[in-house]
Amino acid sequence: MPLPNYIIFGAVKSGTGALHQYLSHHPEIFVSPLKEPRFFVDHASKSIHDDKAAHHSSDISLEDYSQHFDKVTNEKAIGESSSNYIYSRRAAQRIKEVIPHVRLIATLRNPVDRAYAHYQMLKKSGQKAVSADLMDGRSEGWATCSLFFENLQPYYEIFRRDQIKILIFEEWVVNTANALKEIYRFLDVDDQFQLAPHIQYRPGVATWPVVRKVDWLQKLKPYLPTRVLMTLNAIKANVTPERHQLSPEVRREMAGWYHDDILKLQDLLQRDLSIWGNDV
Repeated sequence: MPLPNYIIFGAVKSGTGALHQYLSHHPEIFVSPLKEPRFFVDHASKSIHDDKAAHHSSDISLEDYSQHFDKVTNEKAIGESSSNYIYSRRAAQRIKEVIPHVRLIATLRNPVDRAYAHYQMLKKSGQKAVSADLMDGRSEGWATCSLFFENLQPYYEIFRRDQIKILIFEEWVVNTANALKEIYRFLDVDDQFQLAPHIQYRPGVATWPVVRKVDWLQKLKPYLPTRVLMTLNAIKANVTPERHQLSPEVRREMAGWYHDDILKLQDLLQRDLSIWGNDV
């Protein structure tokens, strides 16, 4: 029964879709055709961060889950991407129980920008539980999902440090080739492989077209070729209205939500996060 030996486990609205698609082109890496299988959250006690509107499949067995990887041939790295694993301690424990030697990859984005992008996504999808006023949402899931120290600490308690690879969104989007080389080394595959020049992805654009409201399209999603999905994403990007920017006042207020968490995160990751600028 094939199971993954690596997982991209978060964070939401931080480029997990881009990494998922980029890795799918490497000949020694197998990527689950379905992004966001969410198996280990579906089979765990839900955390306060879990998106209740997302599809869940708690009746799926481990054997069913393994079918996402039944097309593996001779790939060395076998994986999937579920961006909400990072928010559940129980999911971390379940992953440890099932695949204890797994390698984990997370991409983190400036907490304010990530939270605002998440907020916009939920508002656009018509989530009634999202506060009408941005500043009233400090304790809501879209905001607390940016508490990276709080969310990552359980993973560092459960897994060895050398099993976890953390990328910073603002760094790897400007030097994607270098970031991919780091991931290839982390996964122990050929790090000399380079993406073809025409392969590009727009970080921040949803990995799949928005088809949640059409059940039969949602069911077809795993079977659509990657090129078709990426073409549809490009069309979606061109018709999506320009998003409003945060005012300096609102940004300062939101930055205060995350200041202490970022300082703790720097110690946890043992790295400087000044790339997030005045929000640190």
